[in-house]
Amino acid sequence: GEEVTMTTSRPEPQPTTQMLDQMTELFGFRPSDEQARAIAAPLEPSVIIAGAGTGKTTVMAARVTWLVAKGLVRADQVLGLTFTRKATAELRTRVGRNLTKAGLLQPDDQEPTVLTYDSFAANLVSEFGAWIGVDPAARLISDARCVQVALDVLSGTFREGLGKTEVAMNSQQGPLFPSQSAGDSGPAHRAS
Repeated sequence: GEEVTMTTSRPEPQPTTQMLDQMTELFGFRPSDEQARAIAAPLEPSVIIAGAGTGKTTVMAARVTWLVAKGLVRADQVLGLTFTRKATAELRTRVGRNLTKAGLLQPDDQEPTVLTYDSFAANLVSEFGAWIGVDPAARLISDARCVQVALDVLSGTFREGLGKTEVAMNSQQGPLFPSQSAGDSGPAHRAS
C-alpha cells in the first residue's frame, strides 16, 4: 500500500464513507484514509511526507481536482512547485487530465500553474526584477555554472598579472572568494 504522512496545525478527522465515495468517482480510484486526509486537508500550511513510489504525485493531482471540484479554488489560482522538470511535466499532465476528465477545465480555461522552483524564481525576476533594480533579462544559473563563471573570472585575473589565485572549495559553503598566495606581493584577500 501507499503510505502518506501528513502534518497540519490541527488533527484531521477521518474521511467519511461519503467523502471516499465522492473521491472514488472523481479520481477513478479509492484513496486510502491517509491519502484522503491529505487530499481534503483545509487550505492552510501543511506538510506531506512520503517516500518514493508512495503516490505523492497522484495525491497532489487529486488534491487540486478536489479543491476545484469543491469550489475552494479556481484552477487558475493553483500553483504547483516541484524540484525537477520531469516531476513538473508529470504533475502538470495529471492535474490537467484529472480536471478535464471531471469536467472542471474547459479548453479555453487557464490551467493551474505547475513549474520547477527555478522556473518560478526566473519568472519572478523577469516580471518584477526591475522593481528591485535587477535586470529583468537576468538569468538564474546553476551551481555548476556559477563555479564555471567564477573560474573564468579568476583565470582572467591571473592572465592580467594580478597575482596567483587560489580557489578554495568548501562543500558546506560553496566556492570561496579568491585569495592571493602568501608569496605574492600585494594585500591578501580571503573570504570570512
